[in-house]
Amino acid sequence: MTVTRTINGATAKYIEVMEPPFDFEDDVADAWFVDSGLQYDGVAATEISGLDHLEGEQVQILADGAVRGVQSVAGGKVTLKTSAEKVQVGFACPAKITTLPLVPTPPGVDPRGKHRRVYKAMVQLHRSVGGFIGVDDGTMDQIIFRRAGDPMDTAVPLFTGLKEMGSMPTSYERLPQITFRQDDPLPSTILNLILEMDVGGV
Repeated sequence: MTVTRTINGATAKYIEVMEPPFDFEDDVADAWFVDSGLQYDGVAATEISGLDHLEGEQVQILADGAVRGVQSVAGGKVTLKTSAEKVQVGFACPAKITTLPLVPTPPGVDPRGKHRRVYKAMVQLHRSVGGFIGVDDGTMDQIIFRRAGDPMDTAVPLFTGLKEMGSMPTSYERLPQITFRQDDPLPSTILNLILEMDVGGV
């Protein structure tokens, strides 16, 4: 595709090719969730060059499956604090989904005029890591994946199963909604969202 971008204050047109973001058999180090990105795959290195097309721009970095934060490209390169063999560098492309309004009502309860409050959410994931969940961008809780025994110098393992988010800071709404957001260049596959709600009479 032909993409028009503003790079270092100037307009540029790039020919870009879509990369498969993540196949189910891939390792997290192969995840590709950056725009206008390039990949380094070779001997362990701390300096990733060849990024002249992103000069002066803020980019996200995934190195050996671990998020390395945001850096500005200077001199066509970024520098990692520790070396990595496989690195993806490019613009952030965050993802966000919001449910339709939630209107379930307990049996025998007249739904008219009722307010509802989501107080617990369980999200079923497949080979995922990272993400936030809440009723809106101002009340997001981070989903925790790293366990106490996981080594800090390696990528967080991909997770399959249920993550429970209790004590959600929500209020009563007529039509509550839940939002999931992924800011990092990591895979998130949501299979199911299970919610527990209070139904009030206000």
